[in-house]
Amino acid sequence: MERRPSADEVLKTIKEKGIRFVDLQFTDIRGRLQHTTVSSRLINADILENGIPKLDGSSINGFALIQESDLVLKPDPSTFAVLPWFEESCRFLCDVYWGKGKGRLRKDPRGVAQRAEEYAKEMGYETFWGPEVEFFVFDDVSWDVSQPYRGMWYEVTSREEAWGSNGYPIRFKEGYYPAPP
Repeated sequence: MERRPSADEVLKTIKEKGIRFVDLQFTDIRGRLQHTTVSSRLINADILENGIPKLDGSSINGFALIQESDLVLKPDPSTFAVLPWFEESCRFLCDVYWGKGKGRLRKDPRGVAQRAEEYAKEMGYETFWGPEVEFFVFDDVSWDVSQPYRGMWYEVTSREEAWGSNGYPIRFKEGYYPAPP
C-alpha cells in the first residue's frame, strides 16, 4: 500500500516546489467535482488541522441555505498532489464542515462514503471503493441550441451505435462485458 504524506511533509513539498496555488476540491451532492483556489501562503498546519472558511454553501446546489451558508473546507493531507498540468499548483480533496464549529456537513458526499464504510466495518464487512472510469468515442456530433423556445436538438453518429451499426450489434445496457464476435 502506498504511504500517504503527513501534513508536515505536504507543507515542506509546497515550499520546496515553489507552489503558489492550492486547489481545494470537494464534490457536490451529485458527485460533481467542485473547487476553489487559494494562495499557498494561506496553507499552514492550522489550516490542515481545522480547515479554511472558504465556502459559501448556498452556492453549491443542495448544501445549505443562504442564512446558514458559511462552510469550512478541511484539506485532507493524504490526498495532496502536485498538478503537472498547472504550473506551480497542487490540490487537496477536502472534507466539508459547517462554520463556527458546528461539525461535519452531513450532505458532504465524502463524509457520506466515510460513514458508510465505517458502518460496513461495524457490521463485519470489508469494502473496496473505486471510480468507474468510462468514455465514449463518437464519429460526429451535431447540435443546435440557438432557438431554445422553438426546440433544441442533437445527433450522435458512431460506428458503435446500436441503431445504425453494420457490425456486431450491442444492445442498450448490454455493452459492459461483451465478448468479441
